[in-house]
Amino acid sequence: SGIRNSFVAVNVIGELRAFVKPRSLGSVSGADGGYRLYPDRDTVLSPEVGFVSAKRVAALALLGFFPAAPDLPVEAVPPPESGPRCPGPARRPPPCRG
Repeated sequence: SGIRNSFVAVNVIGELRAFVKPRSLGSVSGADGGYRLYPDRDTVLSPEVGFVSAKRVAALALLGFFPAAPDLPVEAVPPPESGPRCPGPARRPPPCRG
């Protein structure tokens, strides 16, 4: 966390909202938004950026924490102090054969 992460998160929020709002796709939250992952536990996810589809938002009264995980959580990750930025390239799963 820190100011650099905050700058990144605000830029992501701006770009995501600019895409979501005119298309009425849903809602975008910031780091103060909370998502309750399990109804029977006090486990709350507070990503720096969150997106919830319009269909899911419309079905709920928005009081307190959102009662499920966001459709898209975003966390800004600071660069490492040294070494590679990623452990390796992402691998795609093999194609389905049926």
